Amino acid sequence: MASIVHEGNLDLSHLTSPEGLELPDKIRGHLNLSGLTTAEGLKLPQHVGQNLYLSGLTSSEGLKLPEHVGRDLDLSGLTSPEGLELPDKVRRYLNLSGLTSAEGLKLPEGVGWSLNLSGLTSPEGLELPDKVRGYLNLSGLTSSEGLKLPEHVGSTLDLSGLRSAEGLWLPLYVGGDIHLWSLDEDEYDQEVHGPRELDGRVHFHEPSNDGN
Repeated sequence: MASIVHEGNLDLSHLTSPEGLELPDKIRGHLNLSGLTTAEGLKLPQHVGQNLYLSGLTSSEGLKLPEHVGRDLDLSGLTSPEGLELPDKVRRYLNLSGLTSAEGLKLPEGVGWSLNLSGLTSPEGLELPDKVRGYLNLSGLTSSEGLKLPEHVGSTLDLSGLRSAEGLWLPLYVGGDIHLWSLDEDEYDQEVHGPRELDGRVHFHEPSNDGN
């Protein structure tokens, strides 16, 4: 049987339940299911060409994600990674900002642009990929004890919640700014903490307060 393909975007954000929902095998545009509060009984397409919005889900129970997501994957409502199986690659932006624990989280080997884990307050159980090509948001972390950052962050690295530089080892390369808004400037030494190569600046205050 030939696969069913939807050529454009599909906005079903008004739905709160997947009951009776039949989706095509392939969607070339965006798929917005941000209103769903449960994935029980949900059969997603194997291929979503652009963004997939599932921000209303608080649990991954019953969730089977597509093999291919062409751009952004928004799972910002999830509070736990239990049972979550992510695609091998997210080509642009992976939003997991609601997670409060990284225990059991298996991230894709490739994140094409940005990764948002701003809800984490501890790095316990967190295993990050070696390379994040864009923005890495870990703004909720208050301690870097046990934190192993990627070797390469292509844009901004947000560690604005860190209260101490103890045990902090920054990536070898950061292609944008580093936010250390909760640290005193004299706690940080680039020769000690890294990065070896920095294309932006280190900020110790929010931009609105430091004149930038």
